[in-house]
Order: sequence, then C-alpha cells, then structure tokens
Amino acid sequence: MVIADHGPSGEMGRYAHDEVNVAHKGDNLGWPDIYGCEQKPGMLPPPLITWATHALPPGGAVVLPGNRHSPSFAANVLVASLAAEHIHRIVLENGKVAAHEVYFPAEVRPAAREYRHGRPSGELWVSTSNCDGPRGGAAPRRIAILRIVRQ
Repeated sequence: MVIADHGPSGEMGRYAHDEVNVAHKGDNLGWPDIYGCEQKPGMLPPPLITWATHALPPGGAVVLPGNRHSPSFAANVLVASLAAEHIHRIVLENGKVAAHEVYFPAEVRPAAREYRHGRPSGELWVSTSNCDGPRGGAAPRRIAILRIVRQ
C-alpha cells in the first residue's frame, strides 16, 4: 500500500516533512515518535520521498494500474499537492524511487485535491478546489475537474 502522509502541522514544534511511504499490514509509521527521515527500531524505514523544508501537503494519491491507454504509467504513484499546487509522479522500481517528476507547476491552480482512475477507459481525473479555510470563496476557474492524458 502506498501512503501519501501529511506531516506535522505545528505539533511539538514540527512542520513540513510530508512523505510518501510503502506500507504493509502491521507496519508502524512512527508518528509521533519519528517523522521525515528519522529512524527507530520497529518502525517503518525512511519514506520513499519527504518534503523536509516546505509542506506539500498531499491531498490524495493514486497508484496507476497501467493499461492500453497508459502503459508507461503502470505502477506509478501520482500525488496531489495542496499547498504546492502541482502533481508529483513517482516511478517505483523494486521498491525504490527510480524517478520523481513534477507536472503542471503553474497550471493546476488552485490545489489539486484528489485523483480517480476511470474504468474501463483508463483516463485519469484530478479535482481541484480552493474553498477551505481562510482562503475561502469559489471564484471562477477556482474549482475544476481535469482529465489528464499522456501524449
């Protein structure tokens, strides 16, 4: 199971360190004893990726199954970014990060919230919004549902 985990938001003076982990039944992710790349016996090893200085934070994630529409994305992890407002593609090989790419750093504004993989078509959909907290309001083009295609 791939987990896109929102890091600390001020608890115990800690911030950032959002992360992506591969976990299995019974794994201990470590919070609040460890976070980011810290290690402690009996807890999950360091994350695949962590954002140590600025919060990402993840809004949602999907592991793409790959099919005739997107064979090059098979078993890739896409992570929606709320604060950074873009999409991360993480390519895994043998449980390690083989590539990390950032898509749409300016186009998917505001926050990318969630992904869904359309079946049986294989299309990838992402929703965006900016209607929470102090930002509030739903100005035109602030909420969208986008279809992602690979050319």
